[in-house]
Amino acid sequence: MKKVLLLDIENQSKKLRELTILLEQYHQVILVYATSNLVIALDDLMIFSQAIQEQRLLVIKMPKAGANSADFGLTFIAGRLSATLEQGSCVDVMSNDKEMSYAVELLSQVGIQSIQLKQLIESPKNPEPILVTQEKIVNQQESIPLVTQDITRVLEILVKNKPKKQKSLKKSLVVWCQIDKGKANIMIQTLQRMSCIMIKEDKIKYNEQTIQSVLLQSCKKIDISPIADEMTMAYISVRPHLMRVKQYCNYLEKIKNNKPTKQSGLENSLKSVLKLEQDAPVKNMINLLKKHKIIQIDGQKIIYQVDSIMQWASIK
Repeated sequence: MKKVLLLDIENQSKKLRELTILLEQYHQVILVYATSNLVIALDDLMIFSQAIQEQRLLVIKMPKAGANSADFGLTFIAGRLSATLEQGSCVDVMSNDKEMSYAVELLSQVGIQSIQLKQLIESPKNPEPILVTQEKIVNQQESIPLVTQDITRVLEILVKNKPKKQKSLKKSLVVWCQIDKGKANIMIQTLQRMSCIMIKEDKIKYNEQTIQSVLLQSCKKIDISPIADEMTMAYISVRPHLMRVKQYCNYLEKIKNNKPTKQSGLENSLKSVLKLEQDAPVKNMINLLKKHKIIQIDGQKIIYQVDSIMQWASIK
């Protein structure tokens, strides 16, 4: 999946030199400005020139200078990207303007992963990049807390499907959880700390007893509340599969008494509401709806959990 950065260079206090780091982290950087007096170092000139020729760096000057002109440019470009990129692609927005959060949220709603970065990346002494997002510094090696449902979903799959090597597990996590490789690495580290897996010479050994124990505890927690406390708009907006769950719950909450009663009707409804064309994504969505206790399937009959639907629809 393609990873793109939209950069408003005008409200960044850092130097243009740090663009070299961004070009290493993203497939393409799109720089937008209206007026700028930034100085380009001669050492970086050749790097930027080559990046422009390879279309890894696009520099766009707004035709008119004015308040928020660069933001309008970024929003326009974000809209075009959302129509051309595949679902699951990443479009990050680097701008200190709060209004850009609306563009980020809209991108997430159409299945494009997006976050707003509040300041440029600083040149690190070690090779590991540091991202600064929402005024909180997060090192890629630092563990990001994962919600119980993420772990539960992975462990449920690992009970039946056990990749033998770390590389295979990483690729599987990217597909299963619709996350990038960085978050997949973090999840692997989390599974190791939980003693669910042990890795030696790239080979994985699974601790069945620990996996079953974690699953048992997770089931107890999930039964208490269909939606975990972490299920906020900020949390699900960067997870396209959860955004689709919310989108469909919004639809179910509106139609009230006209919900599909059979599985075939549900499949057609999902295709129509979520613009899904293939059967595989539809089946994945049905599994997600069951997993999050939004529906139950009894034979061909669909049973809806009204409380869960209302909770998902009420997430703001």
